[in-house]
Amino acid sequence: MGNIISLKNSSISKDQGFNLIIKKPGQSVVIIISLVAMAIIGLIDYISGYEISFSIFYLLPISFAILFYSHAL
Repeated sequence: MGNIISLKNSSISKDQGFNLIIKKPGQSVVIIISLVAMAIIGLIDYISGYEISFSIFYLLPISFAILFYSHAL
């Protein structure tokens, strides 16, 4: 087990190790992901016509942006 790093023997705590694995995206990444998601939803909404409303799905990228962008400030 020479290649496995033990958190017991290292100076990295469990919380720091978890934060190294799970990083919050930066502001520009959040904005780009949100805009791309909104464009995809808009395209699907346009293609599906007026019979089916996708307006509730626009809340997903907006919520994502608010959640992560507000923490990035």
